Amino acid sequence: MARPIQAVTHVAQQVTEESNFDLQAPVTTNDEVGILANSLNRLILEVQQLITVQNDANEQLEVYSQVLEEKVRERTRELNEKNLSLKLALEELRCTQAQLGETEENSDKS
Repeated sequence: MARPIQAVTHVAQQVTEESNFDLQAPVTTNDEVGILANSLNRLILEVQQLITVQNDANEQLEVYSQVLEEKVRERTRELNEKNLSLKLALEELRCTQAQLGETEENSDKS
């Protein structure tokens, strides 16, 4: 009686201490100890599946994060190019305005 309980207890300790979800408790009887071992094994499998789902979700989030960062870099580059174009156009307008002013002054003097 004590040996099957010790085996289940040992597996439960290893799983929790080492986070080793590949372990399974031996099921040697169909009594309460066997039911306990089966229940522990199902719990271990469910936790393993949840961890797999969580790891997959984390990997997908990492991919989304990288894609988002690239889009932000691309948009920032586009904005910087447009800002530069606007600055150049503004400078050109200022030069043209200054030339017009000079032309008007020369016309007024003549």
